[in-house]
Amino acid sequence: MKTKNYAIEERNTKRIILLASTIVVLVVSSLVAYILISFEIKEFKNHLKIFKSTLVEREKSAIKSAIDNLINDIKYDESSRLEEIKKRVKNQTNIAVESLHVILSKKKYKQEKAIKEITDFIKNISDKNGIDFFVFKTDGTLLFSSAKNLKTGENYINLRDIDNKKFVEEIVKKSGFVDFLWFVPINHKISKRITYSKKIDKLGLVIGSAEFLDTKYSLSEKIVDKIYKEKFSKNNFIFIYEIMSLSSSKNYSKLVLEKNIKTSKKELNAIEDILEKSEYRGDIFYEYDDKLIYSSFLFDNRTFISAGVYLNSIKEILKKERDISHENLIKKITSLIINIMIIIVIFFMLSYIMAEKIERMFKAYHDRIASSQQLLMQKSKMASMGEMIANIAHQWRQPLARLSGFFLDIESAFKYKELDEKYLSNRINQANDVLEYMSKTIDDFKEFYNPNSKEKSFCLIESINSAMNIIDSSLRFYGVSVQIDIKNSLHVEGCTQSEFSQVILNILANTKDIAIQRNIKNPEVKIYTKINKKKKLKLFIEDNCGGVSDENLEKIFEPYFTTKYEHGTGIGLYMCKIIVENKLGGKISAKNLENNFFRFSISFKSYYM
Repeated sequence: MKTKNYAIEERNTKRIILLASTIVVLVVSSLVAYILISFEIKEFKNHLKIFKSTLVEREKSAIKSAIDNLINDIKYDESSRLEEIKKRVKNQTNIAVESLHVILSKKKYKQEKAIKEITDFIKNISDKNGIDFFVFKTDGTLLFSSAKNLKTGENYINLRDIDNKKFVEEIVKKSGFVDFLWFVPINHKISKRITYSKKIDKLGLVIGSAEFLDTKYSLSEKIVDKIYKEKFSKNNFIFIYEIMSLSSSKNYSKLVLEKNIKTSKKELNAIEDILEKSEYRGDIFYEYDDKLIYSSFLFDNRTFISAGVYLNSIKEILKKERDISHENLIKKITSLIINIMIIIVIFFMLSYIMAEKIERMFKAYHDRIASSQQLLMQKSKMASMGEMIANIAHQWRQPLARLSGFFLDIESAFKYKELDEKYLSNRINQANDVLEYMSKTIDDFKEFYNPNSKEKSFCLIESINSAMNIIDSSLRFYGVSVQIDIKNSLHVEGCTQSEFSQVILNILANTKDIAIQRNIKNPEVKIYTKINKKKKLKLFIEDNCGGVSDENLEKIFEPYFTTKYEHGTGIGLYMCKIIVENKLGGKISAKNLENNFFRFSISFKSYYM
């Protein structure tokens, strides 16, 4: 059956190799194509992602740079104006104080009159020149102020500005500059107010001049004019708002400037959202309504500045780049597919050539294997014949001895004249029984080695007993005892009874040889079966002859492996493996157990009770 299968496989070798190689090439090529195409698509997406990120980062850098430059310009402008204002208010205060000293030095005024004279003089200068002057007592009581929102005669020592700064307390305690944030009545906004004051210690007065930072110079005058003159791309824009109220910037904001954009409620909503998210600091990027802006908030003068770019312009650039990259991707994929198809054709041709060559190699290999197997089987037969002759010799040794005894007995009876017809007849009948036993032994051996038996299922105990009939005398001669524990109803399917008997015979013969070689005292063999949880039948053959070394354990079923170098052939256990695996469809294995025990295990594919 197996030879027939090999023949079928050999006839289909070329077809199988071609089909398998084609499938493998197609699968591998498809896999390679998928990986390469996936890589190209991934690179395409990464390129677009990086391109977009670079483009956006470039735009962000540009609009942030524009805002930073603008802030620097504003701060420089504020710094310049601040220095001018400081210089101005200091000069104004110094002139006023010097004039007062001149007036007071001409006449001797009483303190109250001198204070009134000074106050009137300051008021007159303020009204005449439009300069903001103030006069405080050192306790913080206001005697005069150009600011209309403060009442004279009241004490403002604890008055605080928007930043919670006690600026009056600082003014009356020291001479010099003091600035604070205050409400500008003219344009209804918050601005920094710069003061310079001097003490008149004799009268307990503080006289000073003050000016708002943006009273004369507005952001919309200098900086706005510069922004309008700046060159802007049509995709970029800028807008500036003055925030009247932080609590409701959306409703109380004044547009200072807009360029390349028509601002609306969307910008006011964005301003309010940015102020809340940045805790009224600004300096963040914000995206809304297809616009990307960078905003900064100048808290001192409540100015909100934003520069941005229209995202539609970025999308147009990205679309052009995507179209170009997609076209290149299609070209790469097309080229890749063509190359893979060429490789597939080349591989198919190589596979066809290889299939032809392998088919020839298989044929030559099969011829060599057939020759080797035939030689191996011939050696196995010769070895079996040797075993058979040895076993026949063991079987006939006792019967021949009995026949010899009968002849000696007849001769002795004849010599002593005790031989009569009855005595001779009795001895002849006994001799015939012995000869019949010897003849039956020959029949058993002939049946055991009959290759034409067609049984495919057999009784397991009968097969084992058949082997025992052959080797029992030899085993008993060398003192090997055998215990068999197998149910009579157990049948196995897959091969003939005589084939499995040969397996048992080879294993028992091997055990006997080991017992003789190692001079084992009281050698024992146990043969029994077990059915495991998976309902699989196993036959166990155990002996107490010391087992096999670990290095040889895996080799004992290999052909020509033997440790009986003087008379071993190394094919007995190999033939057992062939019969069990190829005929029975089972498995045979060997294992060393404790206390010098050794066990063969044979599993069966099919059985019944």
